[in-house]
Amino acid sequence: YKDIKNNKNNYPDYLVGYAGIAASYCGKWFDSYAGKYTRPDRGNYVEDYMQQSINAINRQRKKLMNIEFKCADYSEIKIPHNSVIYCDPPYRDLNHYKQEFDSDKFWGWVRNLSQYYKVYVSEYSAPDDFTCVWDQQLISYLSANKNKKTTFEKLWCLI
Repeated sequence: YKDIKNNKNNYPDYLVGYAGIAASYCGKWFDSYAGKYTRPDRGNYVEDYMQQSINAINRQRKKLMNIEFKCADYSEIKIPHNSVIYCDPPYRDLNHYKQEFDSDKFWGWVRNLSQYYKVYVSEYSAPDDFTCVWDQQLISYLSANKNKKTTFEKLWCLI
């Protein structure tokens, strides 16, 4: 993990992608290694994050077969006719990233795109003209020491 993190150019893209997300705690790009963790709160159950990642990929593999994934600035993507668009932008005021993210510009882009496509956005909040079409309470563990945080994940759309 550490060698891949520090020498990405020495490894194939698929392995860098896997290590950067699936092998990283909470899927944060090379944030910290997600190995095994003994959960005292669950009778010393061993949580194997790498195996959980592998299991999740295998469960979803068939559903992902004809999906095209791209890594690009959202505003540069060419969107095919009849697409349904799902966006999971950096949440406003939540995390700091290497690059600044302009949430107001993003929501303007979503408004424009919504004239032609169904666009769904994951975010805790949205501008007033958007409607929450789904929400669910989630309990997340933010670090290996298991600090719990309860949030309401929401999905927004212009209706």
